[in-house]
Amino acid sequence: MGRTIPAAGVRSGLEPAPGGLLPSPRLTGVADSKIMNRRDLDFLLYEWLDVEALSSRERYAEHDRETFDGVLDLSEQLAEDHFAPLNRLADTEEPYVGEDGRVQPIEVKRALQAYTASGLPTSVFDTELGGMQLPFVVHQAASTYLQAASIGAFAYPFLAEGNASLLAAHGSPEQIATYAEPVIA
Repeated sequence: MGRTIPAAGVRSGLEPAPGGLLPSPRLTGVADSKIMNRRDLDFLLYEWLDVEALSSRERYAEHDRETFDGVLDLSEQLAEDHFAPLNRLADTEEPYVGEDGRVQPIEVKRALQAYTASGLPTSVFDTELGGMQLPFVVHQAASTYLQAASIGAFAYPFLAEGNASLLAAHGSPEQIATYAEPVIA
């Protein structure tokens, strides 16, 4: 069985729903995101692309709109709490390689750790590889929050996920075990 997306924490009085997903801000009266308009994203996913219909396919049968909304809510929360604050920081403290080998401000490392701990990086991968087998379109929509918040910081996991996906689809078992599974795990 694949992973489930855990709640990253409680914000603005939101309590995790059963299964650890945060309730949708649209349903709880929480203000719109400062990063993206959620209504626009919902329109694209649910009204134009009809991603809920993907749940009728065997591959995505474990998922429904509640799962998709939980993933989007979690991405929005991570983007606002961990990635958006990095924009100014990245401008004032440019990456460098010091004597300690550090190449980024420690806040970038913390944001990437929060993203990894959320389970989102593995959400699109097959359950056999430890993923959640989320539809790619939902994963990409959720990723737009993080890209909009700080493309520079999100580029690191985004590129790693792309490489792991390529290897999962076309690599040898040895390549998958050596290079893709550490990214997915």
